[in-house]
Amino acid sequence: VLSCDGATCEKSAAAGGYTSVYQYMITNAVLQLLLLPFGLLILYPMLLQANKLVAAAFQWTSCGMWWLVRLVLGTCVSALVMWSNDHLQLALRDMLFFSTTS
Repeated sequence: VLSCDGATCEKSAAAGGYTSVYQYMITNAVLQLLLLPFGLLILYPMLLQANKLVAAAFQWTSCGMWWLVRLVLGTCVSALVMWSNDHLQLALRDMLFFSTTS
C-alpha cells in the first residue's frame, strides 16, 4: 500500500512538498486506506441509482430503437456519475494534502 514512488522516501517526500517522511507516509496511508475505498464504496450505489433512473424514465418504450437511446443515455449518465466521483476524490485528496502540509 505504501511506497516511495520508485525513489528514496526522502526524495519523494520533498518532491511532494512534505516536510518529513513521516508526514508523507501518514498522508499516503490515509489516502490509500480511507479515502480511496470511500470513493469506491459510494461509486457503485450511485451507478446503480443512475441506471435505475434511466430505466424508469424510459420504461414505457418497449419497442423500436428506444433500447438504443436508453443504452446511450444510461452510458452518458453513468459516465457523468463516474466523473463526479473522480472529482470528489481529487477534492478530498487535495484537502488532505493542504491540511497536512500547512
